Amino acid sequence: DPTKLCRPCEVFLMPELYLTWNQSVRHIMHKAREEGEEWVGQCHDDCEISTEDLQKIIDATKTVPPNIHIIQSHHPTIPEYCAQVYVLYNTKKYWEAGGHDTMFMLYWSDVDYDIRQKALGNEAYHVVTPSVYHEGSATLKRNTDLYKAAHNFYFAADKAYCQLKHPSFNF
Repeated sequence: DPTKLCRPCEVFLMPELYLTWNQSVRHIMHKAREEGEEWVGQCHDDCEISTEDLQKIIDATKTVPPNIHIIQSHHPTIPEYCAQVYVLYNTKKYWEAGGHDTMFMLYWSDVDYDIRQKALGNEAYHVVTPSVYHEGSATLKRNTDLYKAAHNFYFAADKAYCQLKHPSFNF
């Protein structure tokens, strides 16, 4: 609904409450299900996109085949760097696959989610968005040994968990 894009953001500050990315997306998707929203958008906090390209993603909801679970931005020259920077989730299909697994701390949850969607016969739909810009990993930019160690730990632990869940997938 385009009118809902203009609503001011509702922000609730809760001291000492930290949610992982997966947890925050699940909370948003719970609210979307309660409100009957068919598609819900999500984007990284360190990215940009033109109004025209964002509108192309929104317009795609009217024309995608029924087996599409996610509509995502796709940069024509650096697709891997801008993967899932701007996305729209189909609420019904999100919950049919069980949503994002909150056991993942930082990485590999998108791979797990996509594997489960494909097992249900669902696919991703990419919209070419040349204006999309992703600054990059906020975790890696904190240039301390502690953050680097945490990154390495979460990456390895989350990958191992994903491999346990999907032993037949070629990592």
